[in-house]
Amino acid sequence: MFDVYMDESGTHDEAPVIVVAAYIGRSETWCDWTSKWIPAIHPIKVYHAVDAQNLKGEFKGWDDVQVSNLAKKLLPIIANAEIASVVVSMDLRVFEAAMKGRDDLREMFGTPYVACSQWAAQIILRDRKHRTDCLHPWEQ
Repeated sequence: MFDVYMDESGTHDEAPVIVVAAYIGRSETWCDWTSKWIPAIHPIKVYHAVDAQNLKGEFKGWDDVQVSNLAKKLLPIIANAEIASVVVSMDLRVFEAAMKGRDDLREMFGTPYVACSQWAAQIILRDRKHRTDCLHPWEQ
């Protein structure tokens, strides 16, 4: 059994690109990761990279050095976790050009966000199936 956490960026009107990211790991891996992550981000409750970059939200009053030092603490936690990732992005201008006059495709793909989410899910499912196919029957 795997837990998957997904997030997106670029769904606002002005964004030229949409990105959907998924992170996949076993439940016990997420528990271990969380037990390291939560104390490391203190006093921040929820780490939002865009807030860190712009010194807004929970990062209001911080400076670039403080944000860099926090990132130095957090990056090894991410790098050392047995968590896989999938990232799918789409240039919205290219998507709109491809959909022009193709209501059949637009109906099939839906919004760019839905298309990226489905694409990410398909990659995850394909990868999980491949990993399961490679296991011995007693490991499945």
